Amino acid sequence: MKINNFVLFFLIIFSVVAKADDPKSLDAAMRSRWIQIEYLLKNPRLQLEKRKDLTRELAEEYISDQRWQEAIWILRENGNTEQAEILERRLAEKMTQGQIEVIHKFEGSKEAARIVRIQGTNIYGIIKLNSSYFGFEIAAYKLDRILKLNLVPFTIERILPDGRRGSIQYFIRDAVEARESLGVVGFPSKEQKKQTEFRYYGYPTSQKNMWLLDYLIVNLDRHGRNWLWHLGEQHLRPVAIDHGISFGRGASEKGVNFEYENLPDSEMVQNLKQLSLEKLRNEFTNLIGADNVTKLFKRKIQVVRAANSMSPFSCQSLFL
Repeated sequence: MKINNFVLFFLIIFSVVAKADDPKSLDAAMRSRWIQIEYLLKNPRLQLEKRKDLTRELAEEYISDQRWQEAIWILRENGNTEQAEILERRLAEKMTQGQIEVIHKFEGSKEAARIVRIQGTNIYGIIKLNSSYFGFEIAAYKLDRILKLNLVPFTIERILPDGRRGSIQYFIRDAVEARESLGVVGFPSKEQKKQTEFRYYGYPTSQKNMWLLDYLIVNLDRHGRNWLWHLGEQHLRPVAIDHGISFGRGASEKGVNFEYENLPDSEMVQNLKQLSLEKLRNEFTNLIGADNVTKLFKRKIQVVRAANSMSPFSCQSLFL
């Protein structure tokens, strides 16, 4: 049973008039309940009817608490694509048109980054105003969306009242930095770095989708503070943020190491094959520039060819 569109609309309307709260507050019992349901939904052997019921239940609770991106991910991953699209359109409207108030400014940030709240809601965002690079943030989200990675929170362009343009990314409340989840105080040990500093130590196979994203966009800044654990629960849902240093910005063109052990499965390869050069040009040229689009397409070809060569079932017909 899918979420009825009327029920979804009611939940959206009700949620936006809820009392604004702190972006880092969550009842412990509710957190435990959500974690339990998310783990159940990860089980591929879960009975279909049970999956539908749990998806509806969790999505409704996320929406009621104005955790819209979290609801979108759950809906999309469990076959409720239409409902996810409705919610995403409403989220885009709120994040581009809603009045904002600044909650916190990051001093010394090159991107003039700040946490903001959409007034009258519990929807928070991270705004970056560096006119040269905010498109990289949007491009990372759009690529994540096309490939169905479900790692990068919703990100869209935002024009401020004074005319400045930037990106605004949905803020995942109650998420915990990967480094913080290990209990790191001060400087992390080498062993702790290996678990979170992918830019130096490589990506574990449990994070193959993050490797794919970072390889394609040449993100050389995936450290323990640039990815999070949803609800602070390790191994539940990783969240990838902060993609301003991508496409070779601030580093050499060497890029992210090619990791054969993290090559995508056949389903993801099919998603990659849909990324024609024409589609990439249409979707990304205004965000990252024509030269970067061409390089992105070449990296995509490399990944598909390598994945096909490693598959014993591949017919070696790439259809690129």
